[in-house]
Amino acid sequence: MPATCARIYQASDLAGSARKEFIADALRNRARLRSTDGDSLVMLREARLEHVAAIRDYAVAYLTLDTAMKRARGERRTSDYGPWAFISVFDDDDIDEFLQEINDAIVRAASGEDHSTVDELIHQWQMGARTLSDPVAREILSGTTDTSDWLEVEDQD
Repeated sequence: MPATCARIYQASDLAGSARKEFIADALRNRARLRSTDGDSLVMLREARLEHVAAIRDYAVAYLTLDTAMKRARGERRTSDYGPWAFISVFDDDDIDEFLQEINDAIVRAASGEDHSTVDELIHQWQMGARTLSDPVAREILSGTTDTSDWLEVEDQD
């Protein structure tokens, strides 16, 4: 865990020259303020807050899916997969692969300031799920189609 802020500002500091230091600390990383009621408040860049919230949401979705995977396939409902319900069209080996990839992506994103790689990975898996949701595409990809299922198209030129 990161160390707490070295200085805890008081509400009265915001009325004086210390307000510039408070804002500078918030811009650099974060700044703590003790309210007149004794509550501890933190000021930081909005982008940083959004990043932390996104990592939290990914972690909760990951844990929800991981918990669902501990039950037998027949005992799972699509809703058990949480926000990543699209993953239900894949077999368990593919879902395990997704869990490994998403775990790595979340860890990398949490250590930096950019979580777009997680969004991109989720998007790629969603596109795969969309393809597998089409029965014809699923048959083609799984190799269960027969040559009699297809017609040869002649060139009209």
